[in-house]
Amino acid sequence: MFALSRKDRERRSPDKSASRRGQTMIMLALSFAMMLGMLGMVFDGGRIYFEKRHMQAAADAGAFAGVHELKRRNSNLVQAAARGDVLHNGYDEADADITVTVNNPPLAGAQAGNASFVEVIIEQTVPTTFMRVVNRAQSMVRVRSVGGMVLGGDPCLVALNETAQRAFRVSGSSTLEADCGLYSNSSAPNALNSPSAGGCITATWAGVVGQANGTCMTFSEGLDEGLAPIVDPLLTLDEPTGPFANGSRNNATNTYSPGQFNSGININNGTWTFEPGLYIITNGLRINGGTIRGTGVTFYIINSAGTQSKSVTITGGDVQLSAPTGALDPMRGILFFGSRSNPTWGNPGNQIVGGADSIFQGAIYFPNEHIDVAGNTATNNAWAMMIGDTIDFIGNSDNRFIRQPTDPTTAPPIFRVALVE
Repeated sequence: MFALSRKDRERRSPDKSASRRGQTMIMLALSFAMMLGMLGMVFDGGRIYFEKRHMQAAADAGAFAGVHELKRRNSNLVQAAARGDVLHNGYDEADADITVTVNNPPLAGAQAGNASFVEVIIEQTVPTTFMRVVNRAQSMVRVRSVGGMVLGGDPCLVALNETAQRAFRVSGSSTLEADCGLYSNSSAPNALNSPSAGGCITATWAGVVGQANGTCMTFSEGLDEGLAPIVDPLLTLDEPTGPFANGSRNNATNTYSPGQFNSGININNGTWTFEPGLYIITNGLRINGGTIRGTGVTFYIINSAGTQSKSVTITGGDVQLSAPTGALDPMRGILFFGSRSNPTWGNPGNQIVGGADSIFQGAIYFPNEHIDVAGNTATNNAWAMMIGDTIDFIGNSDNRFIRQPTDPTTAPPIFRVALVE
């Protein structure tokens, strides 16, 4: 037996330090890969998240633009408007990595097949940097937005003219109280005007493209100036189409029956009742006195010449008229409707002057014409809305307009643009 020297023992024993160095290299390689993976998650993931948010904003903008064209009745412009806003937000379909799809109606989701909605889908291939180490050189990002026309949300008093001075005015000693919003599309410095201390406006809110000018205005939810013009809230309403049967006047029963009146309607006195239905009137509707009643009526006014003799002129009498309320009635909630083919017609225009007992319940809609409102109409217990080219509340009148009736299904189907998916 003999003993190995210490030198021989060291020569024959395994090199533990070399083993430890090999293990360290493996651990470093694994750690480096994990670090690259974490960097990929942080930097590449952050970039993808940022890109997706930007893409979502672009898709939302495209959906809004497309639906606004639907609301303007320009269905042929939906594609161009939606793609234009997507491009404006930085996503060019000419880029091979970007795909933009616009569907009207949507092909999927809760609104699939509904032509009142627009679907915008953006897909983009986003290259990665650190995630390449795990064999992921790019990532597909997809966003989707659906916008559409939903009921409600617009003001109940709107002056549509975009340039007129005093487009919406309350003057004299008249007062206007509105449990809703009012809007003036005019860019003039006095687009919303209350020129005297006696002419006062009280409303929930007001929006003005130009500026408001007046000494007696109160808005519980504020006044906003410098806004963009809004689309006519009733632009989606279809005009009545014929042929129409002739209307009639029965002197024995003092009643009018619905239908077409090519020679107009002229009432100066007496007690008259309009039976429910649609009245198509050319050559003017004039009520200068008497006791007038009508429930469930719509007066569609054709004024192709744009002369005062063919306007709606209600200057006196006890007049109580209310619009149809049937949910399926195409003129639901519409009391007066001035044809959109009527030429633009400024002041003096349609005159609606009511006595203390007068009620006009429903929408008073003359998109191309001026509206004068005077008298002490008893709309406190009713509801009404008014849309005109320009609007004047004049004289010594006390008027109140309420946006919606107790049952909103009896009001006109007014739509606003909203994102729904």
